[in-house]
Amino acid sequence: DNIYRNAAVQAGVSDSMHWILYVICGSKESITQNKLADEWFYPKQTINSAVQQLLKLGLIELTKIQGKRNEKTVSLTDEGEKFCRRYIYPLIKAEKEAFLQLNDRERESFLRIFRRQNDYIRDHVQQL
Repeated sequence: DNIYRNAAVQAGVSDSMHWILYVICGSKESITQNKLADEWFYPKQTINSAVQQLLKLGLIELTKIQGKRNEKTVSLTDEGEKFCRRYIYPLIKAEKEAFLQLNDRERESFLRIFRRQNDYIRDHVQQL
């Protein structure tokens, strides 16, 4: 967590703003505020506040989804793309390179244990 918290501080944004940008930069599909809250287990108010701050900074824009009452996609502006090239993409690259430093057995074990841990967390959160 400290690595990511420090990365957010270096970028001049809050943790939640940093994670929103991280998700948008790393995603090939459209992201909504609801999806961010659901998949990252952030309260909707936290997501909304972070999105409002990112809008003020000109890093993201919201686009209404046709046929949906209040749902909007969150996407990067040109400024947001520049921000991600400077702060987010290098972090994603470092994660990938670190993973590739593991040998095949280590990667396999890591993924198996990580998936198992996520399953346990998901099950616990659903029981709350």
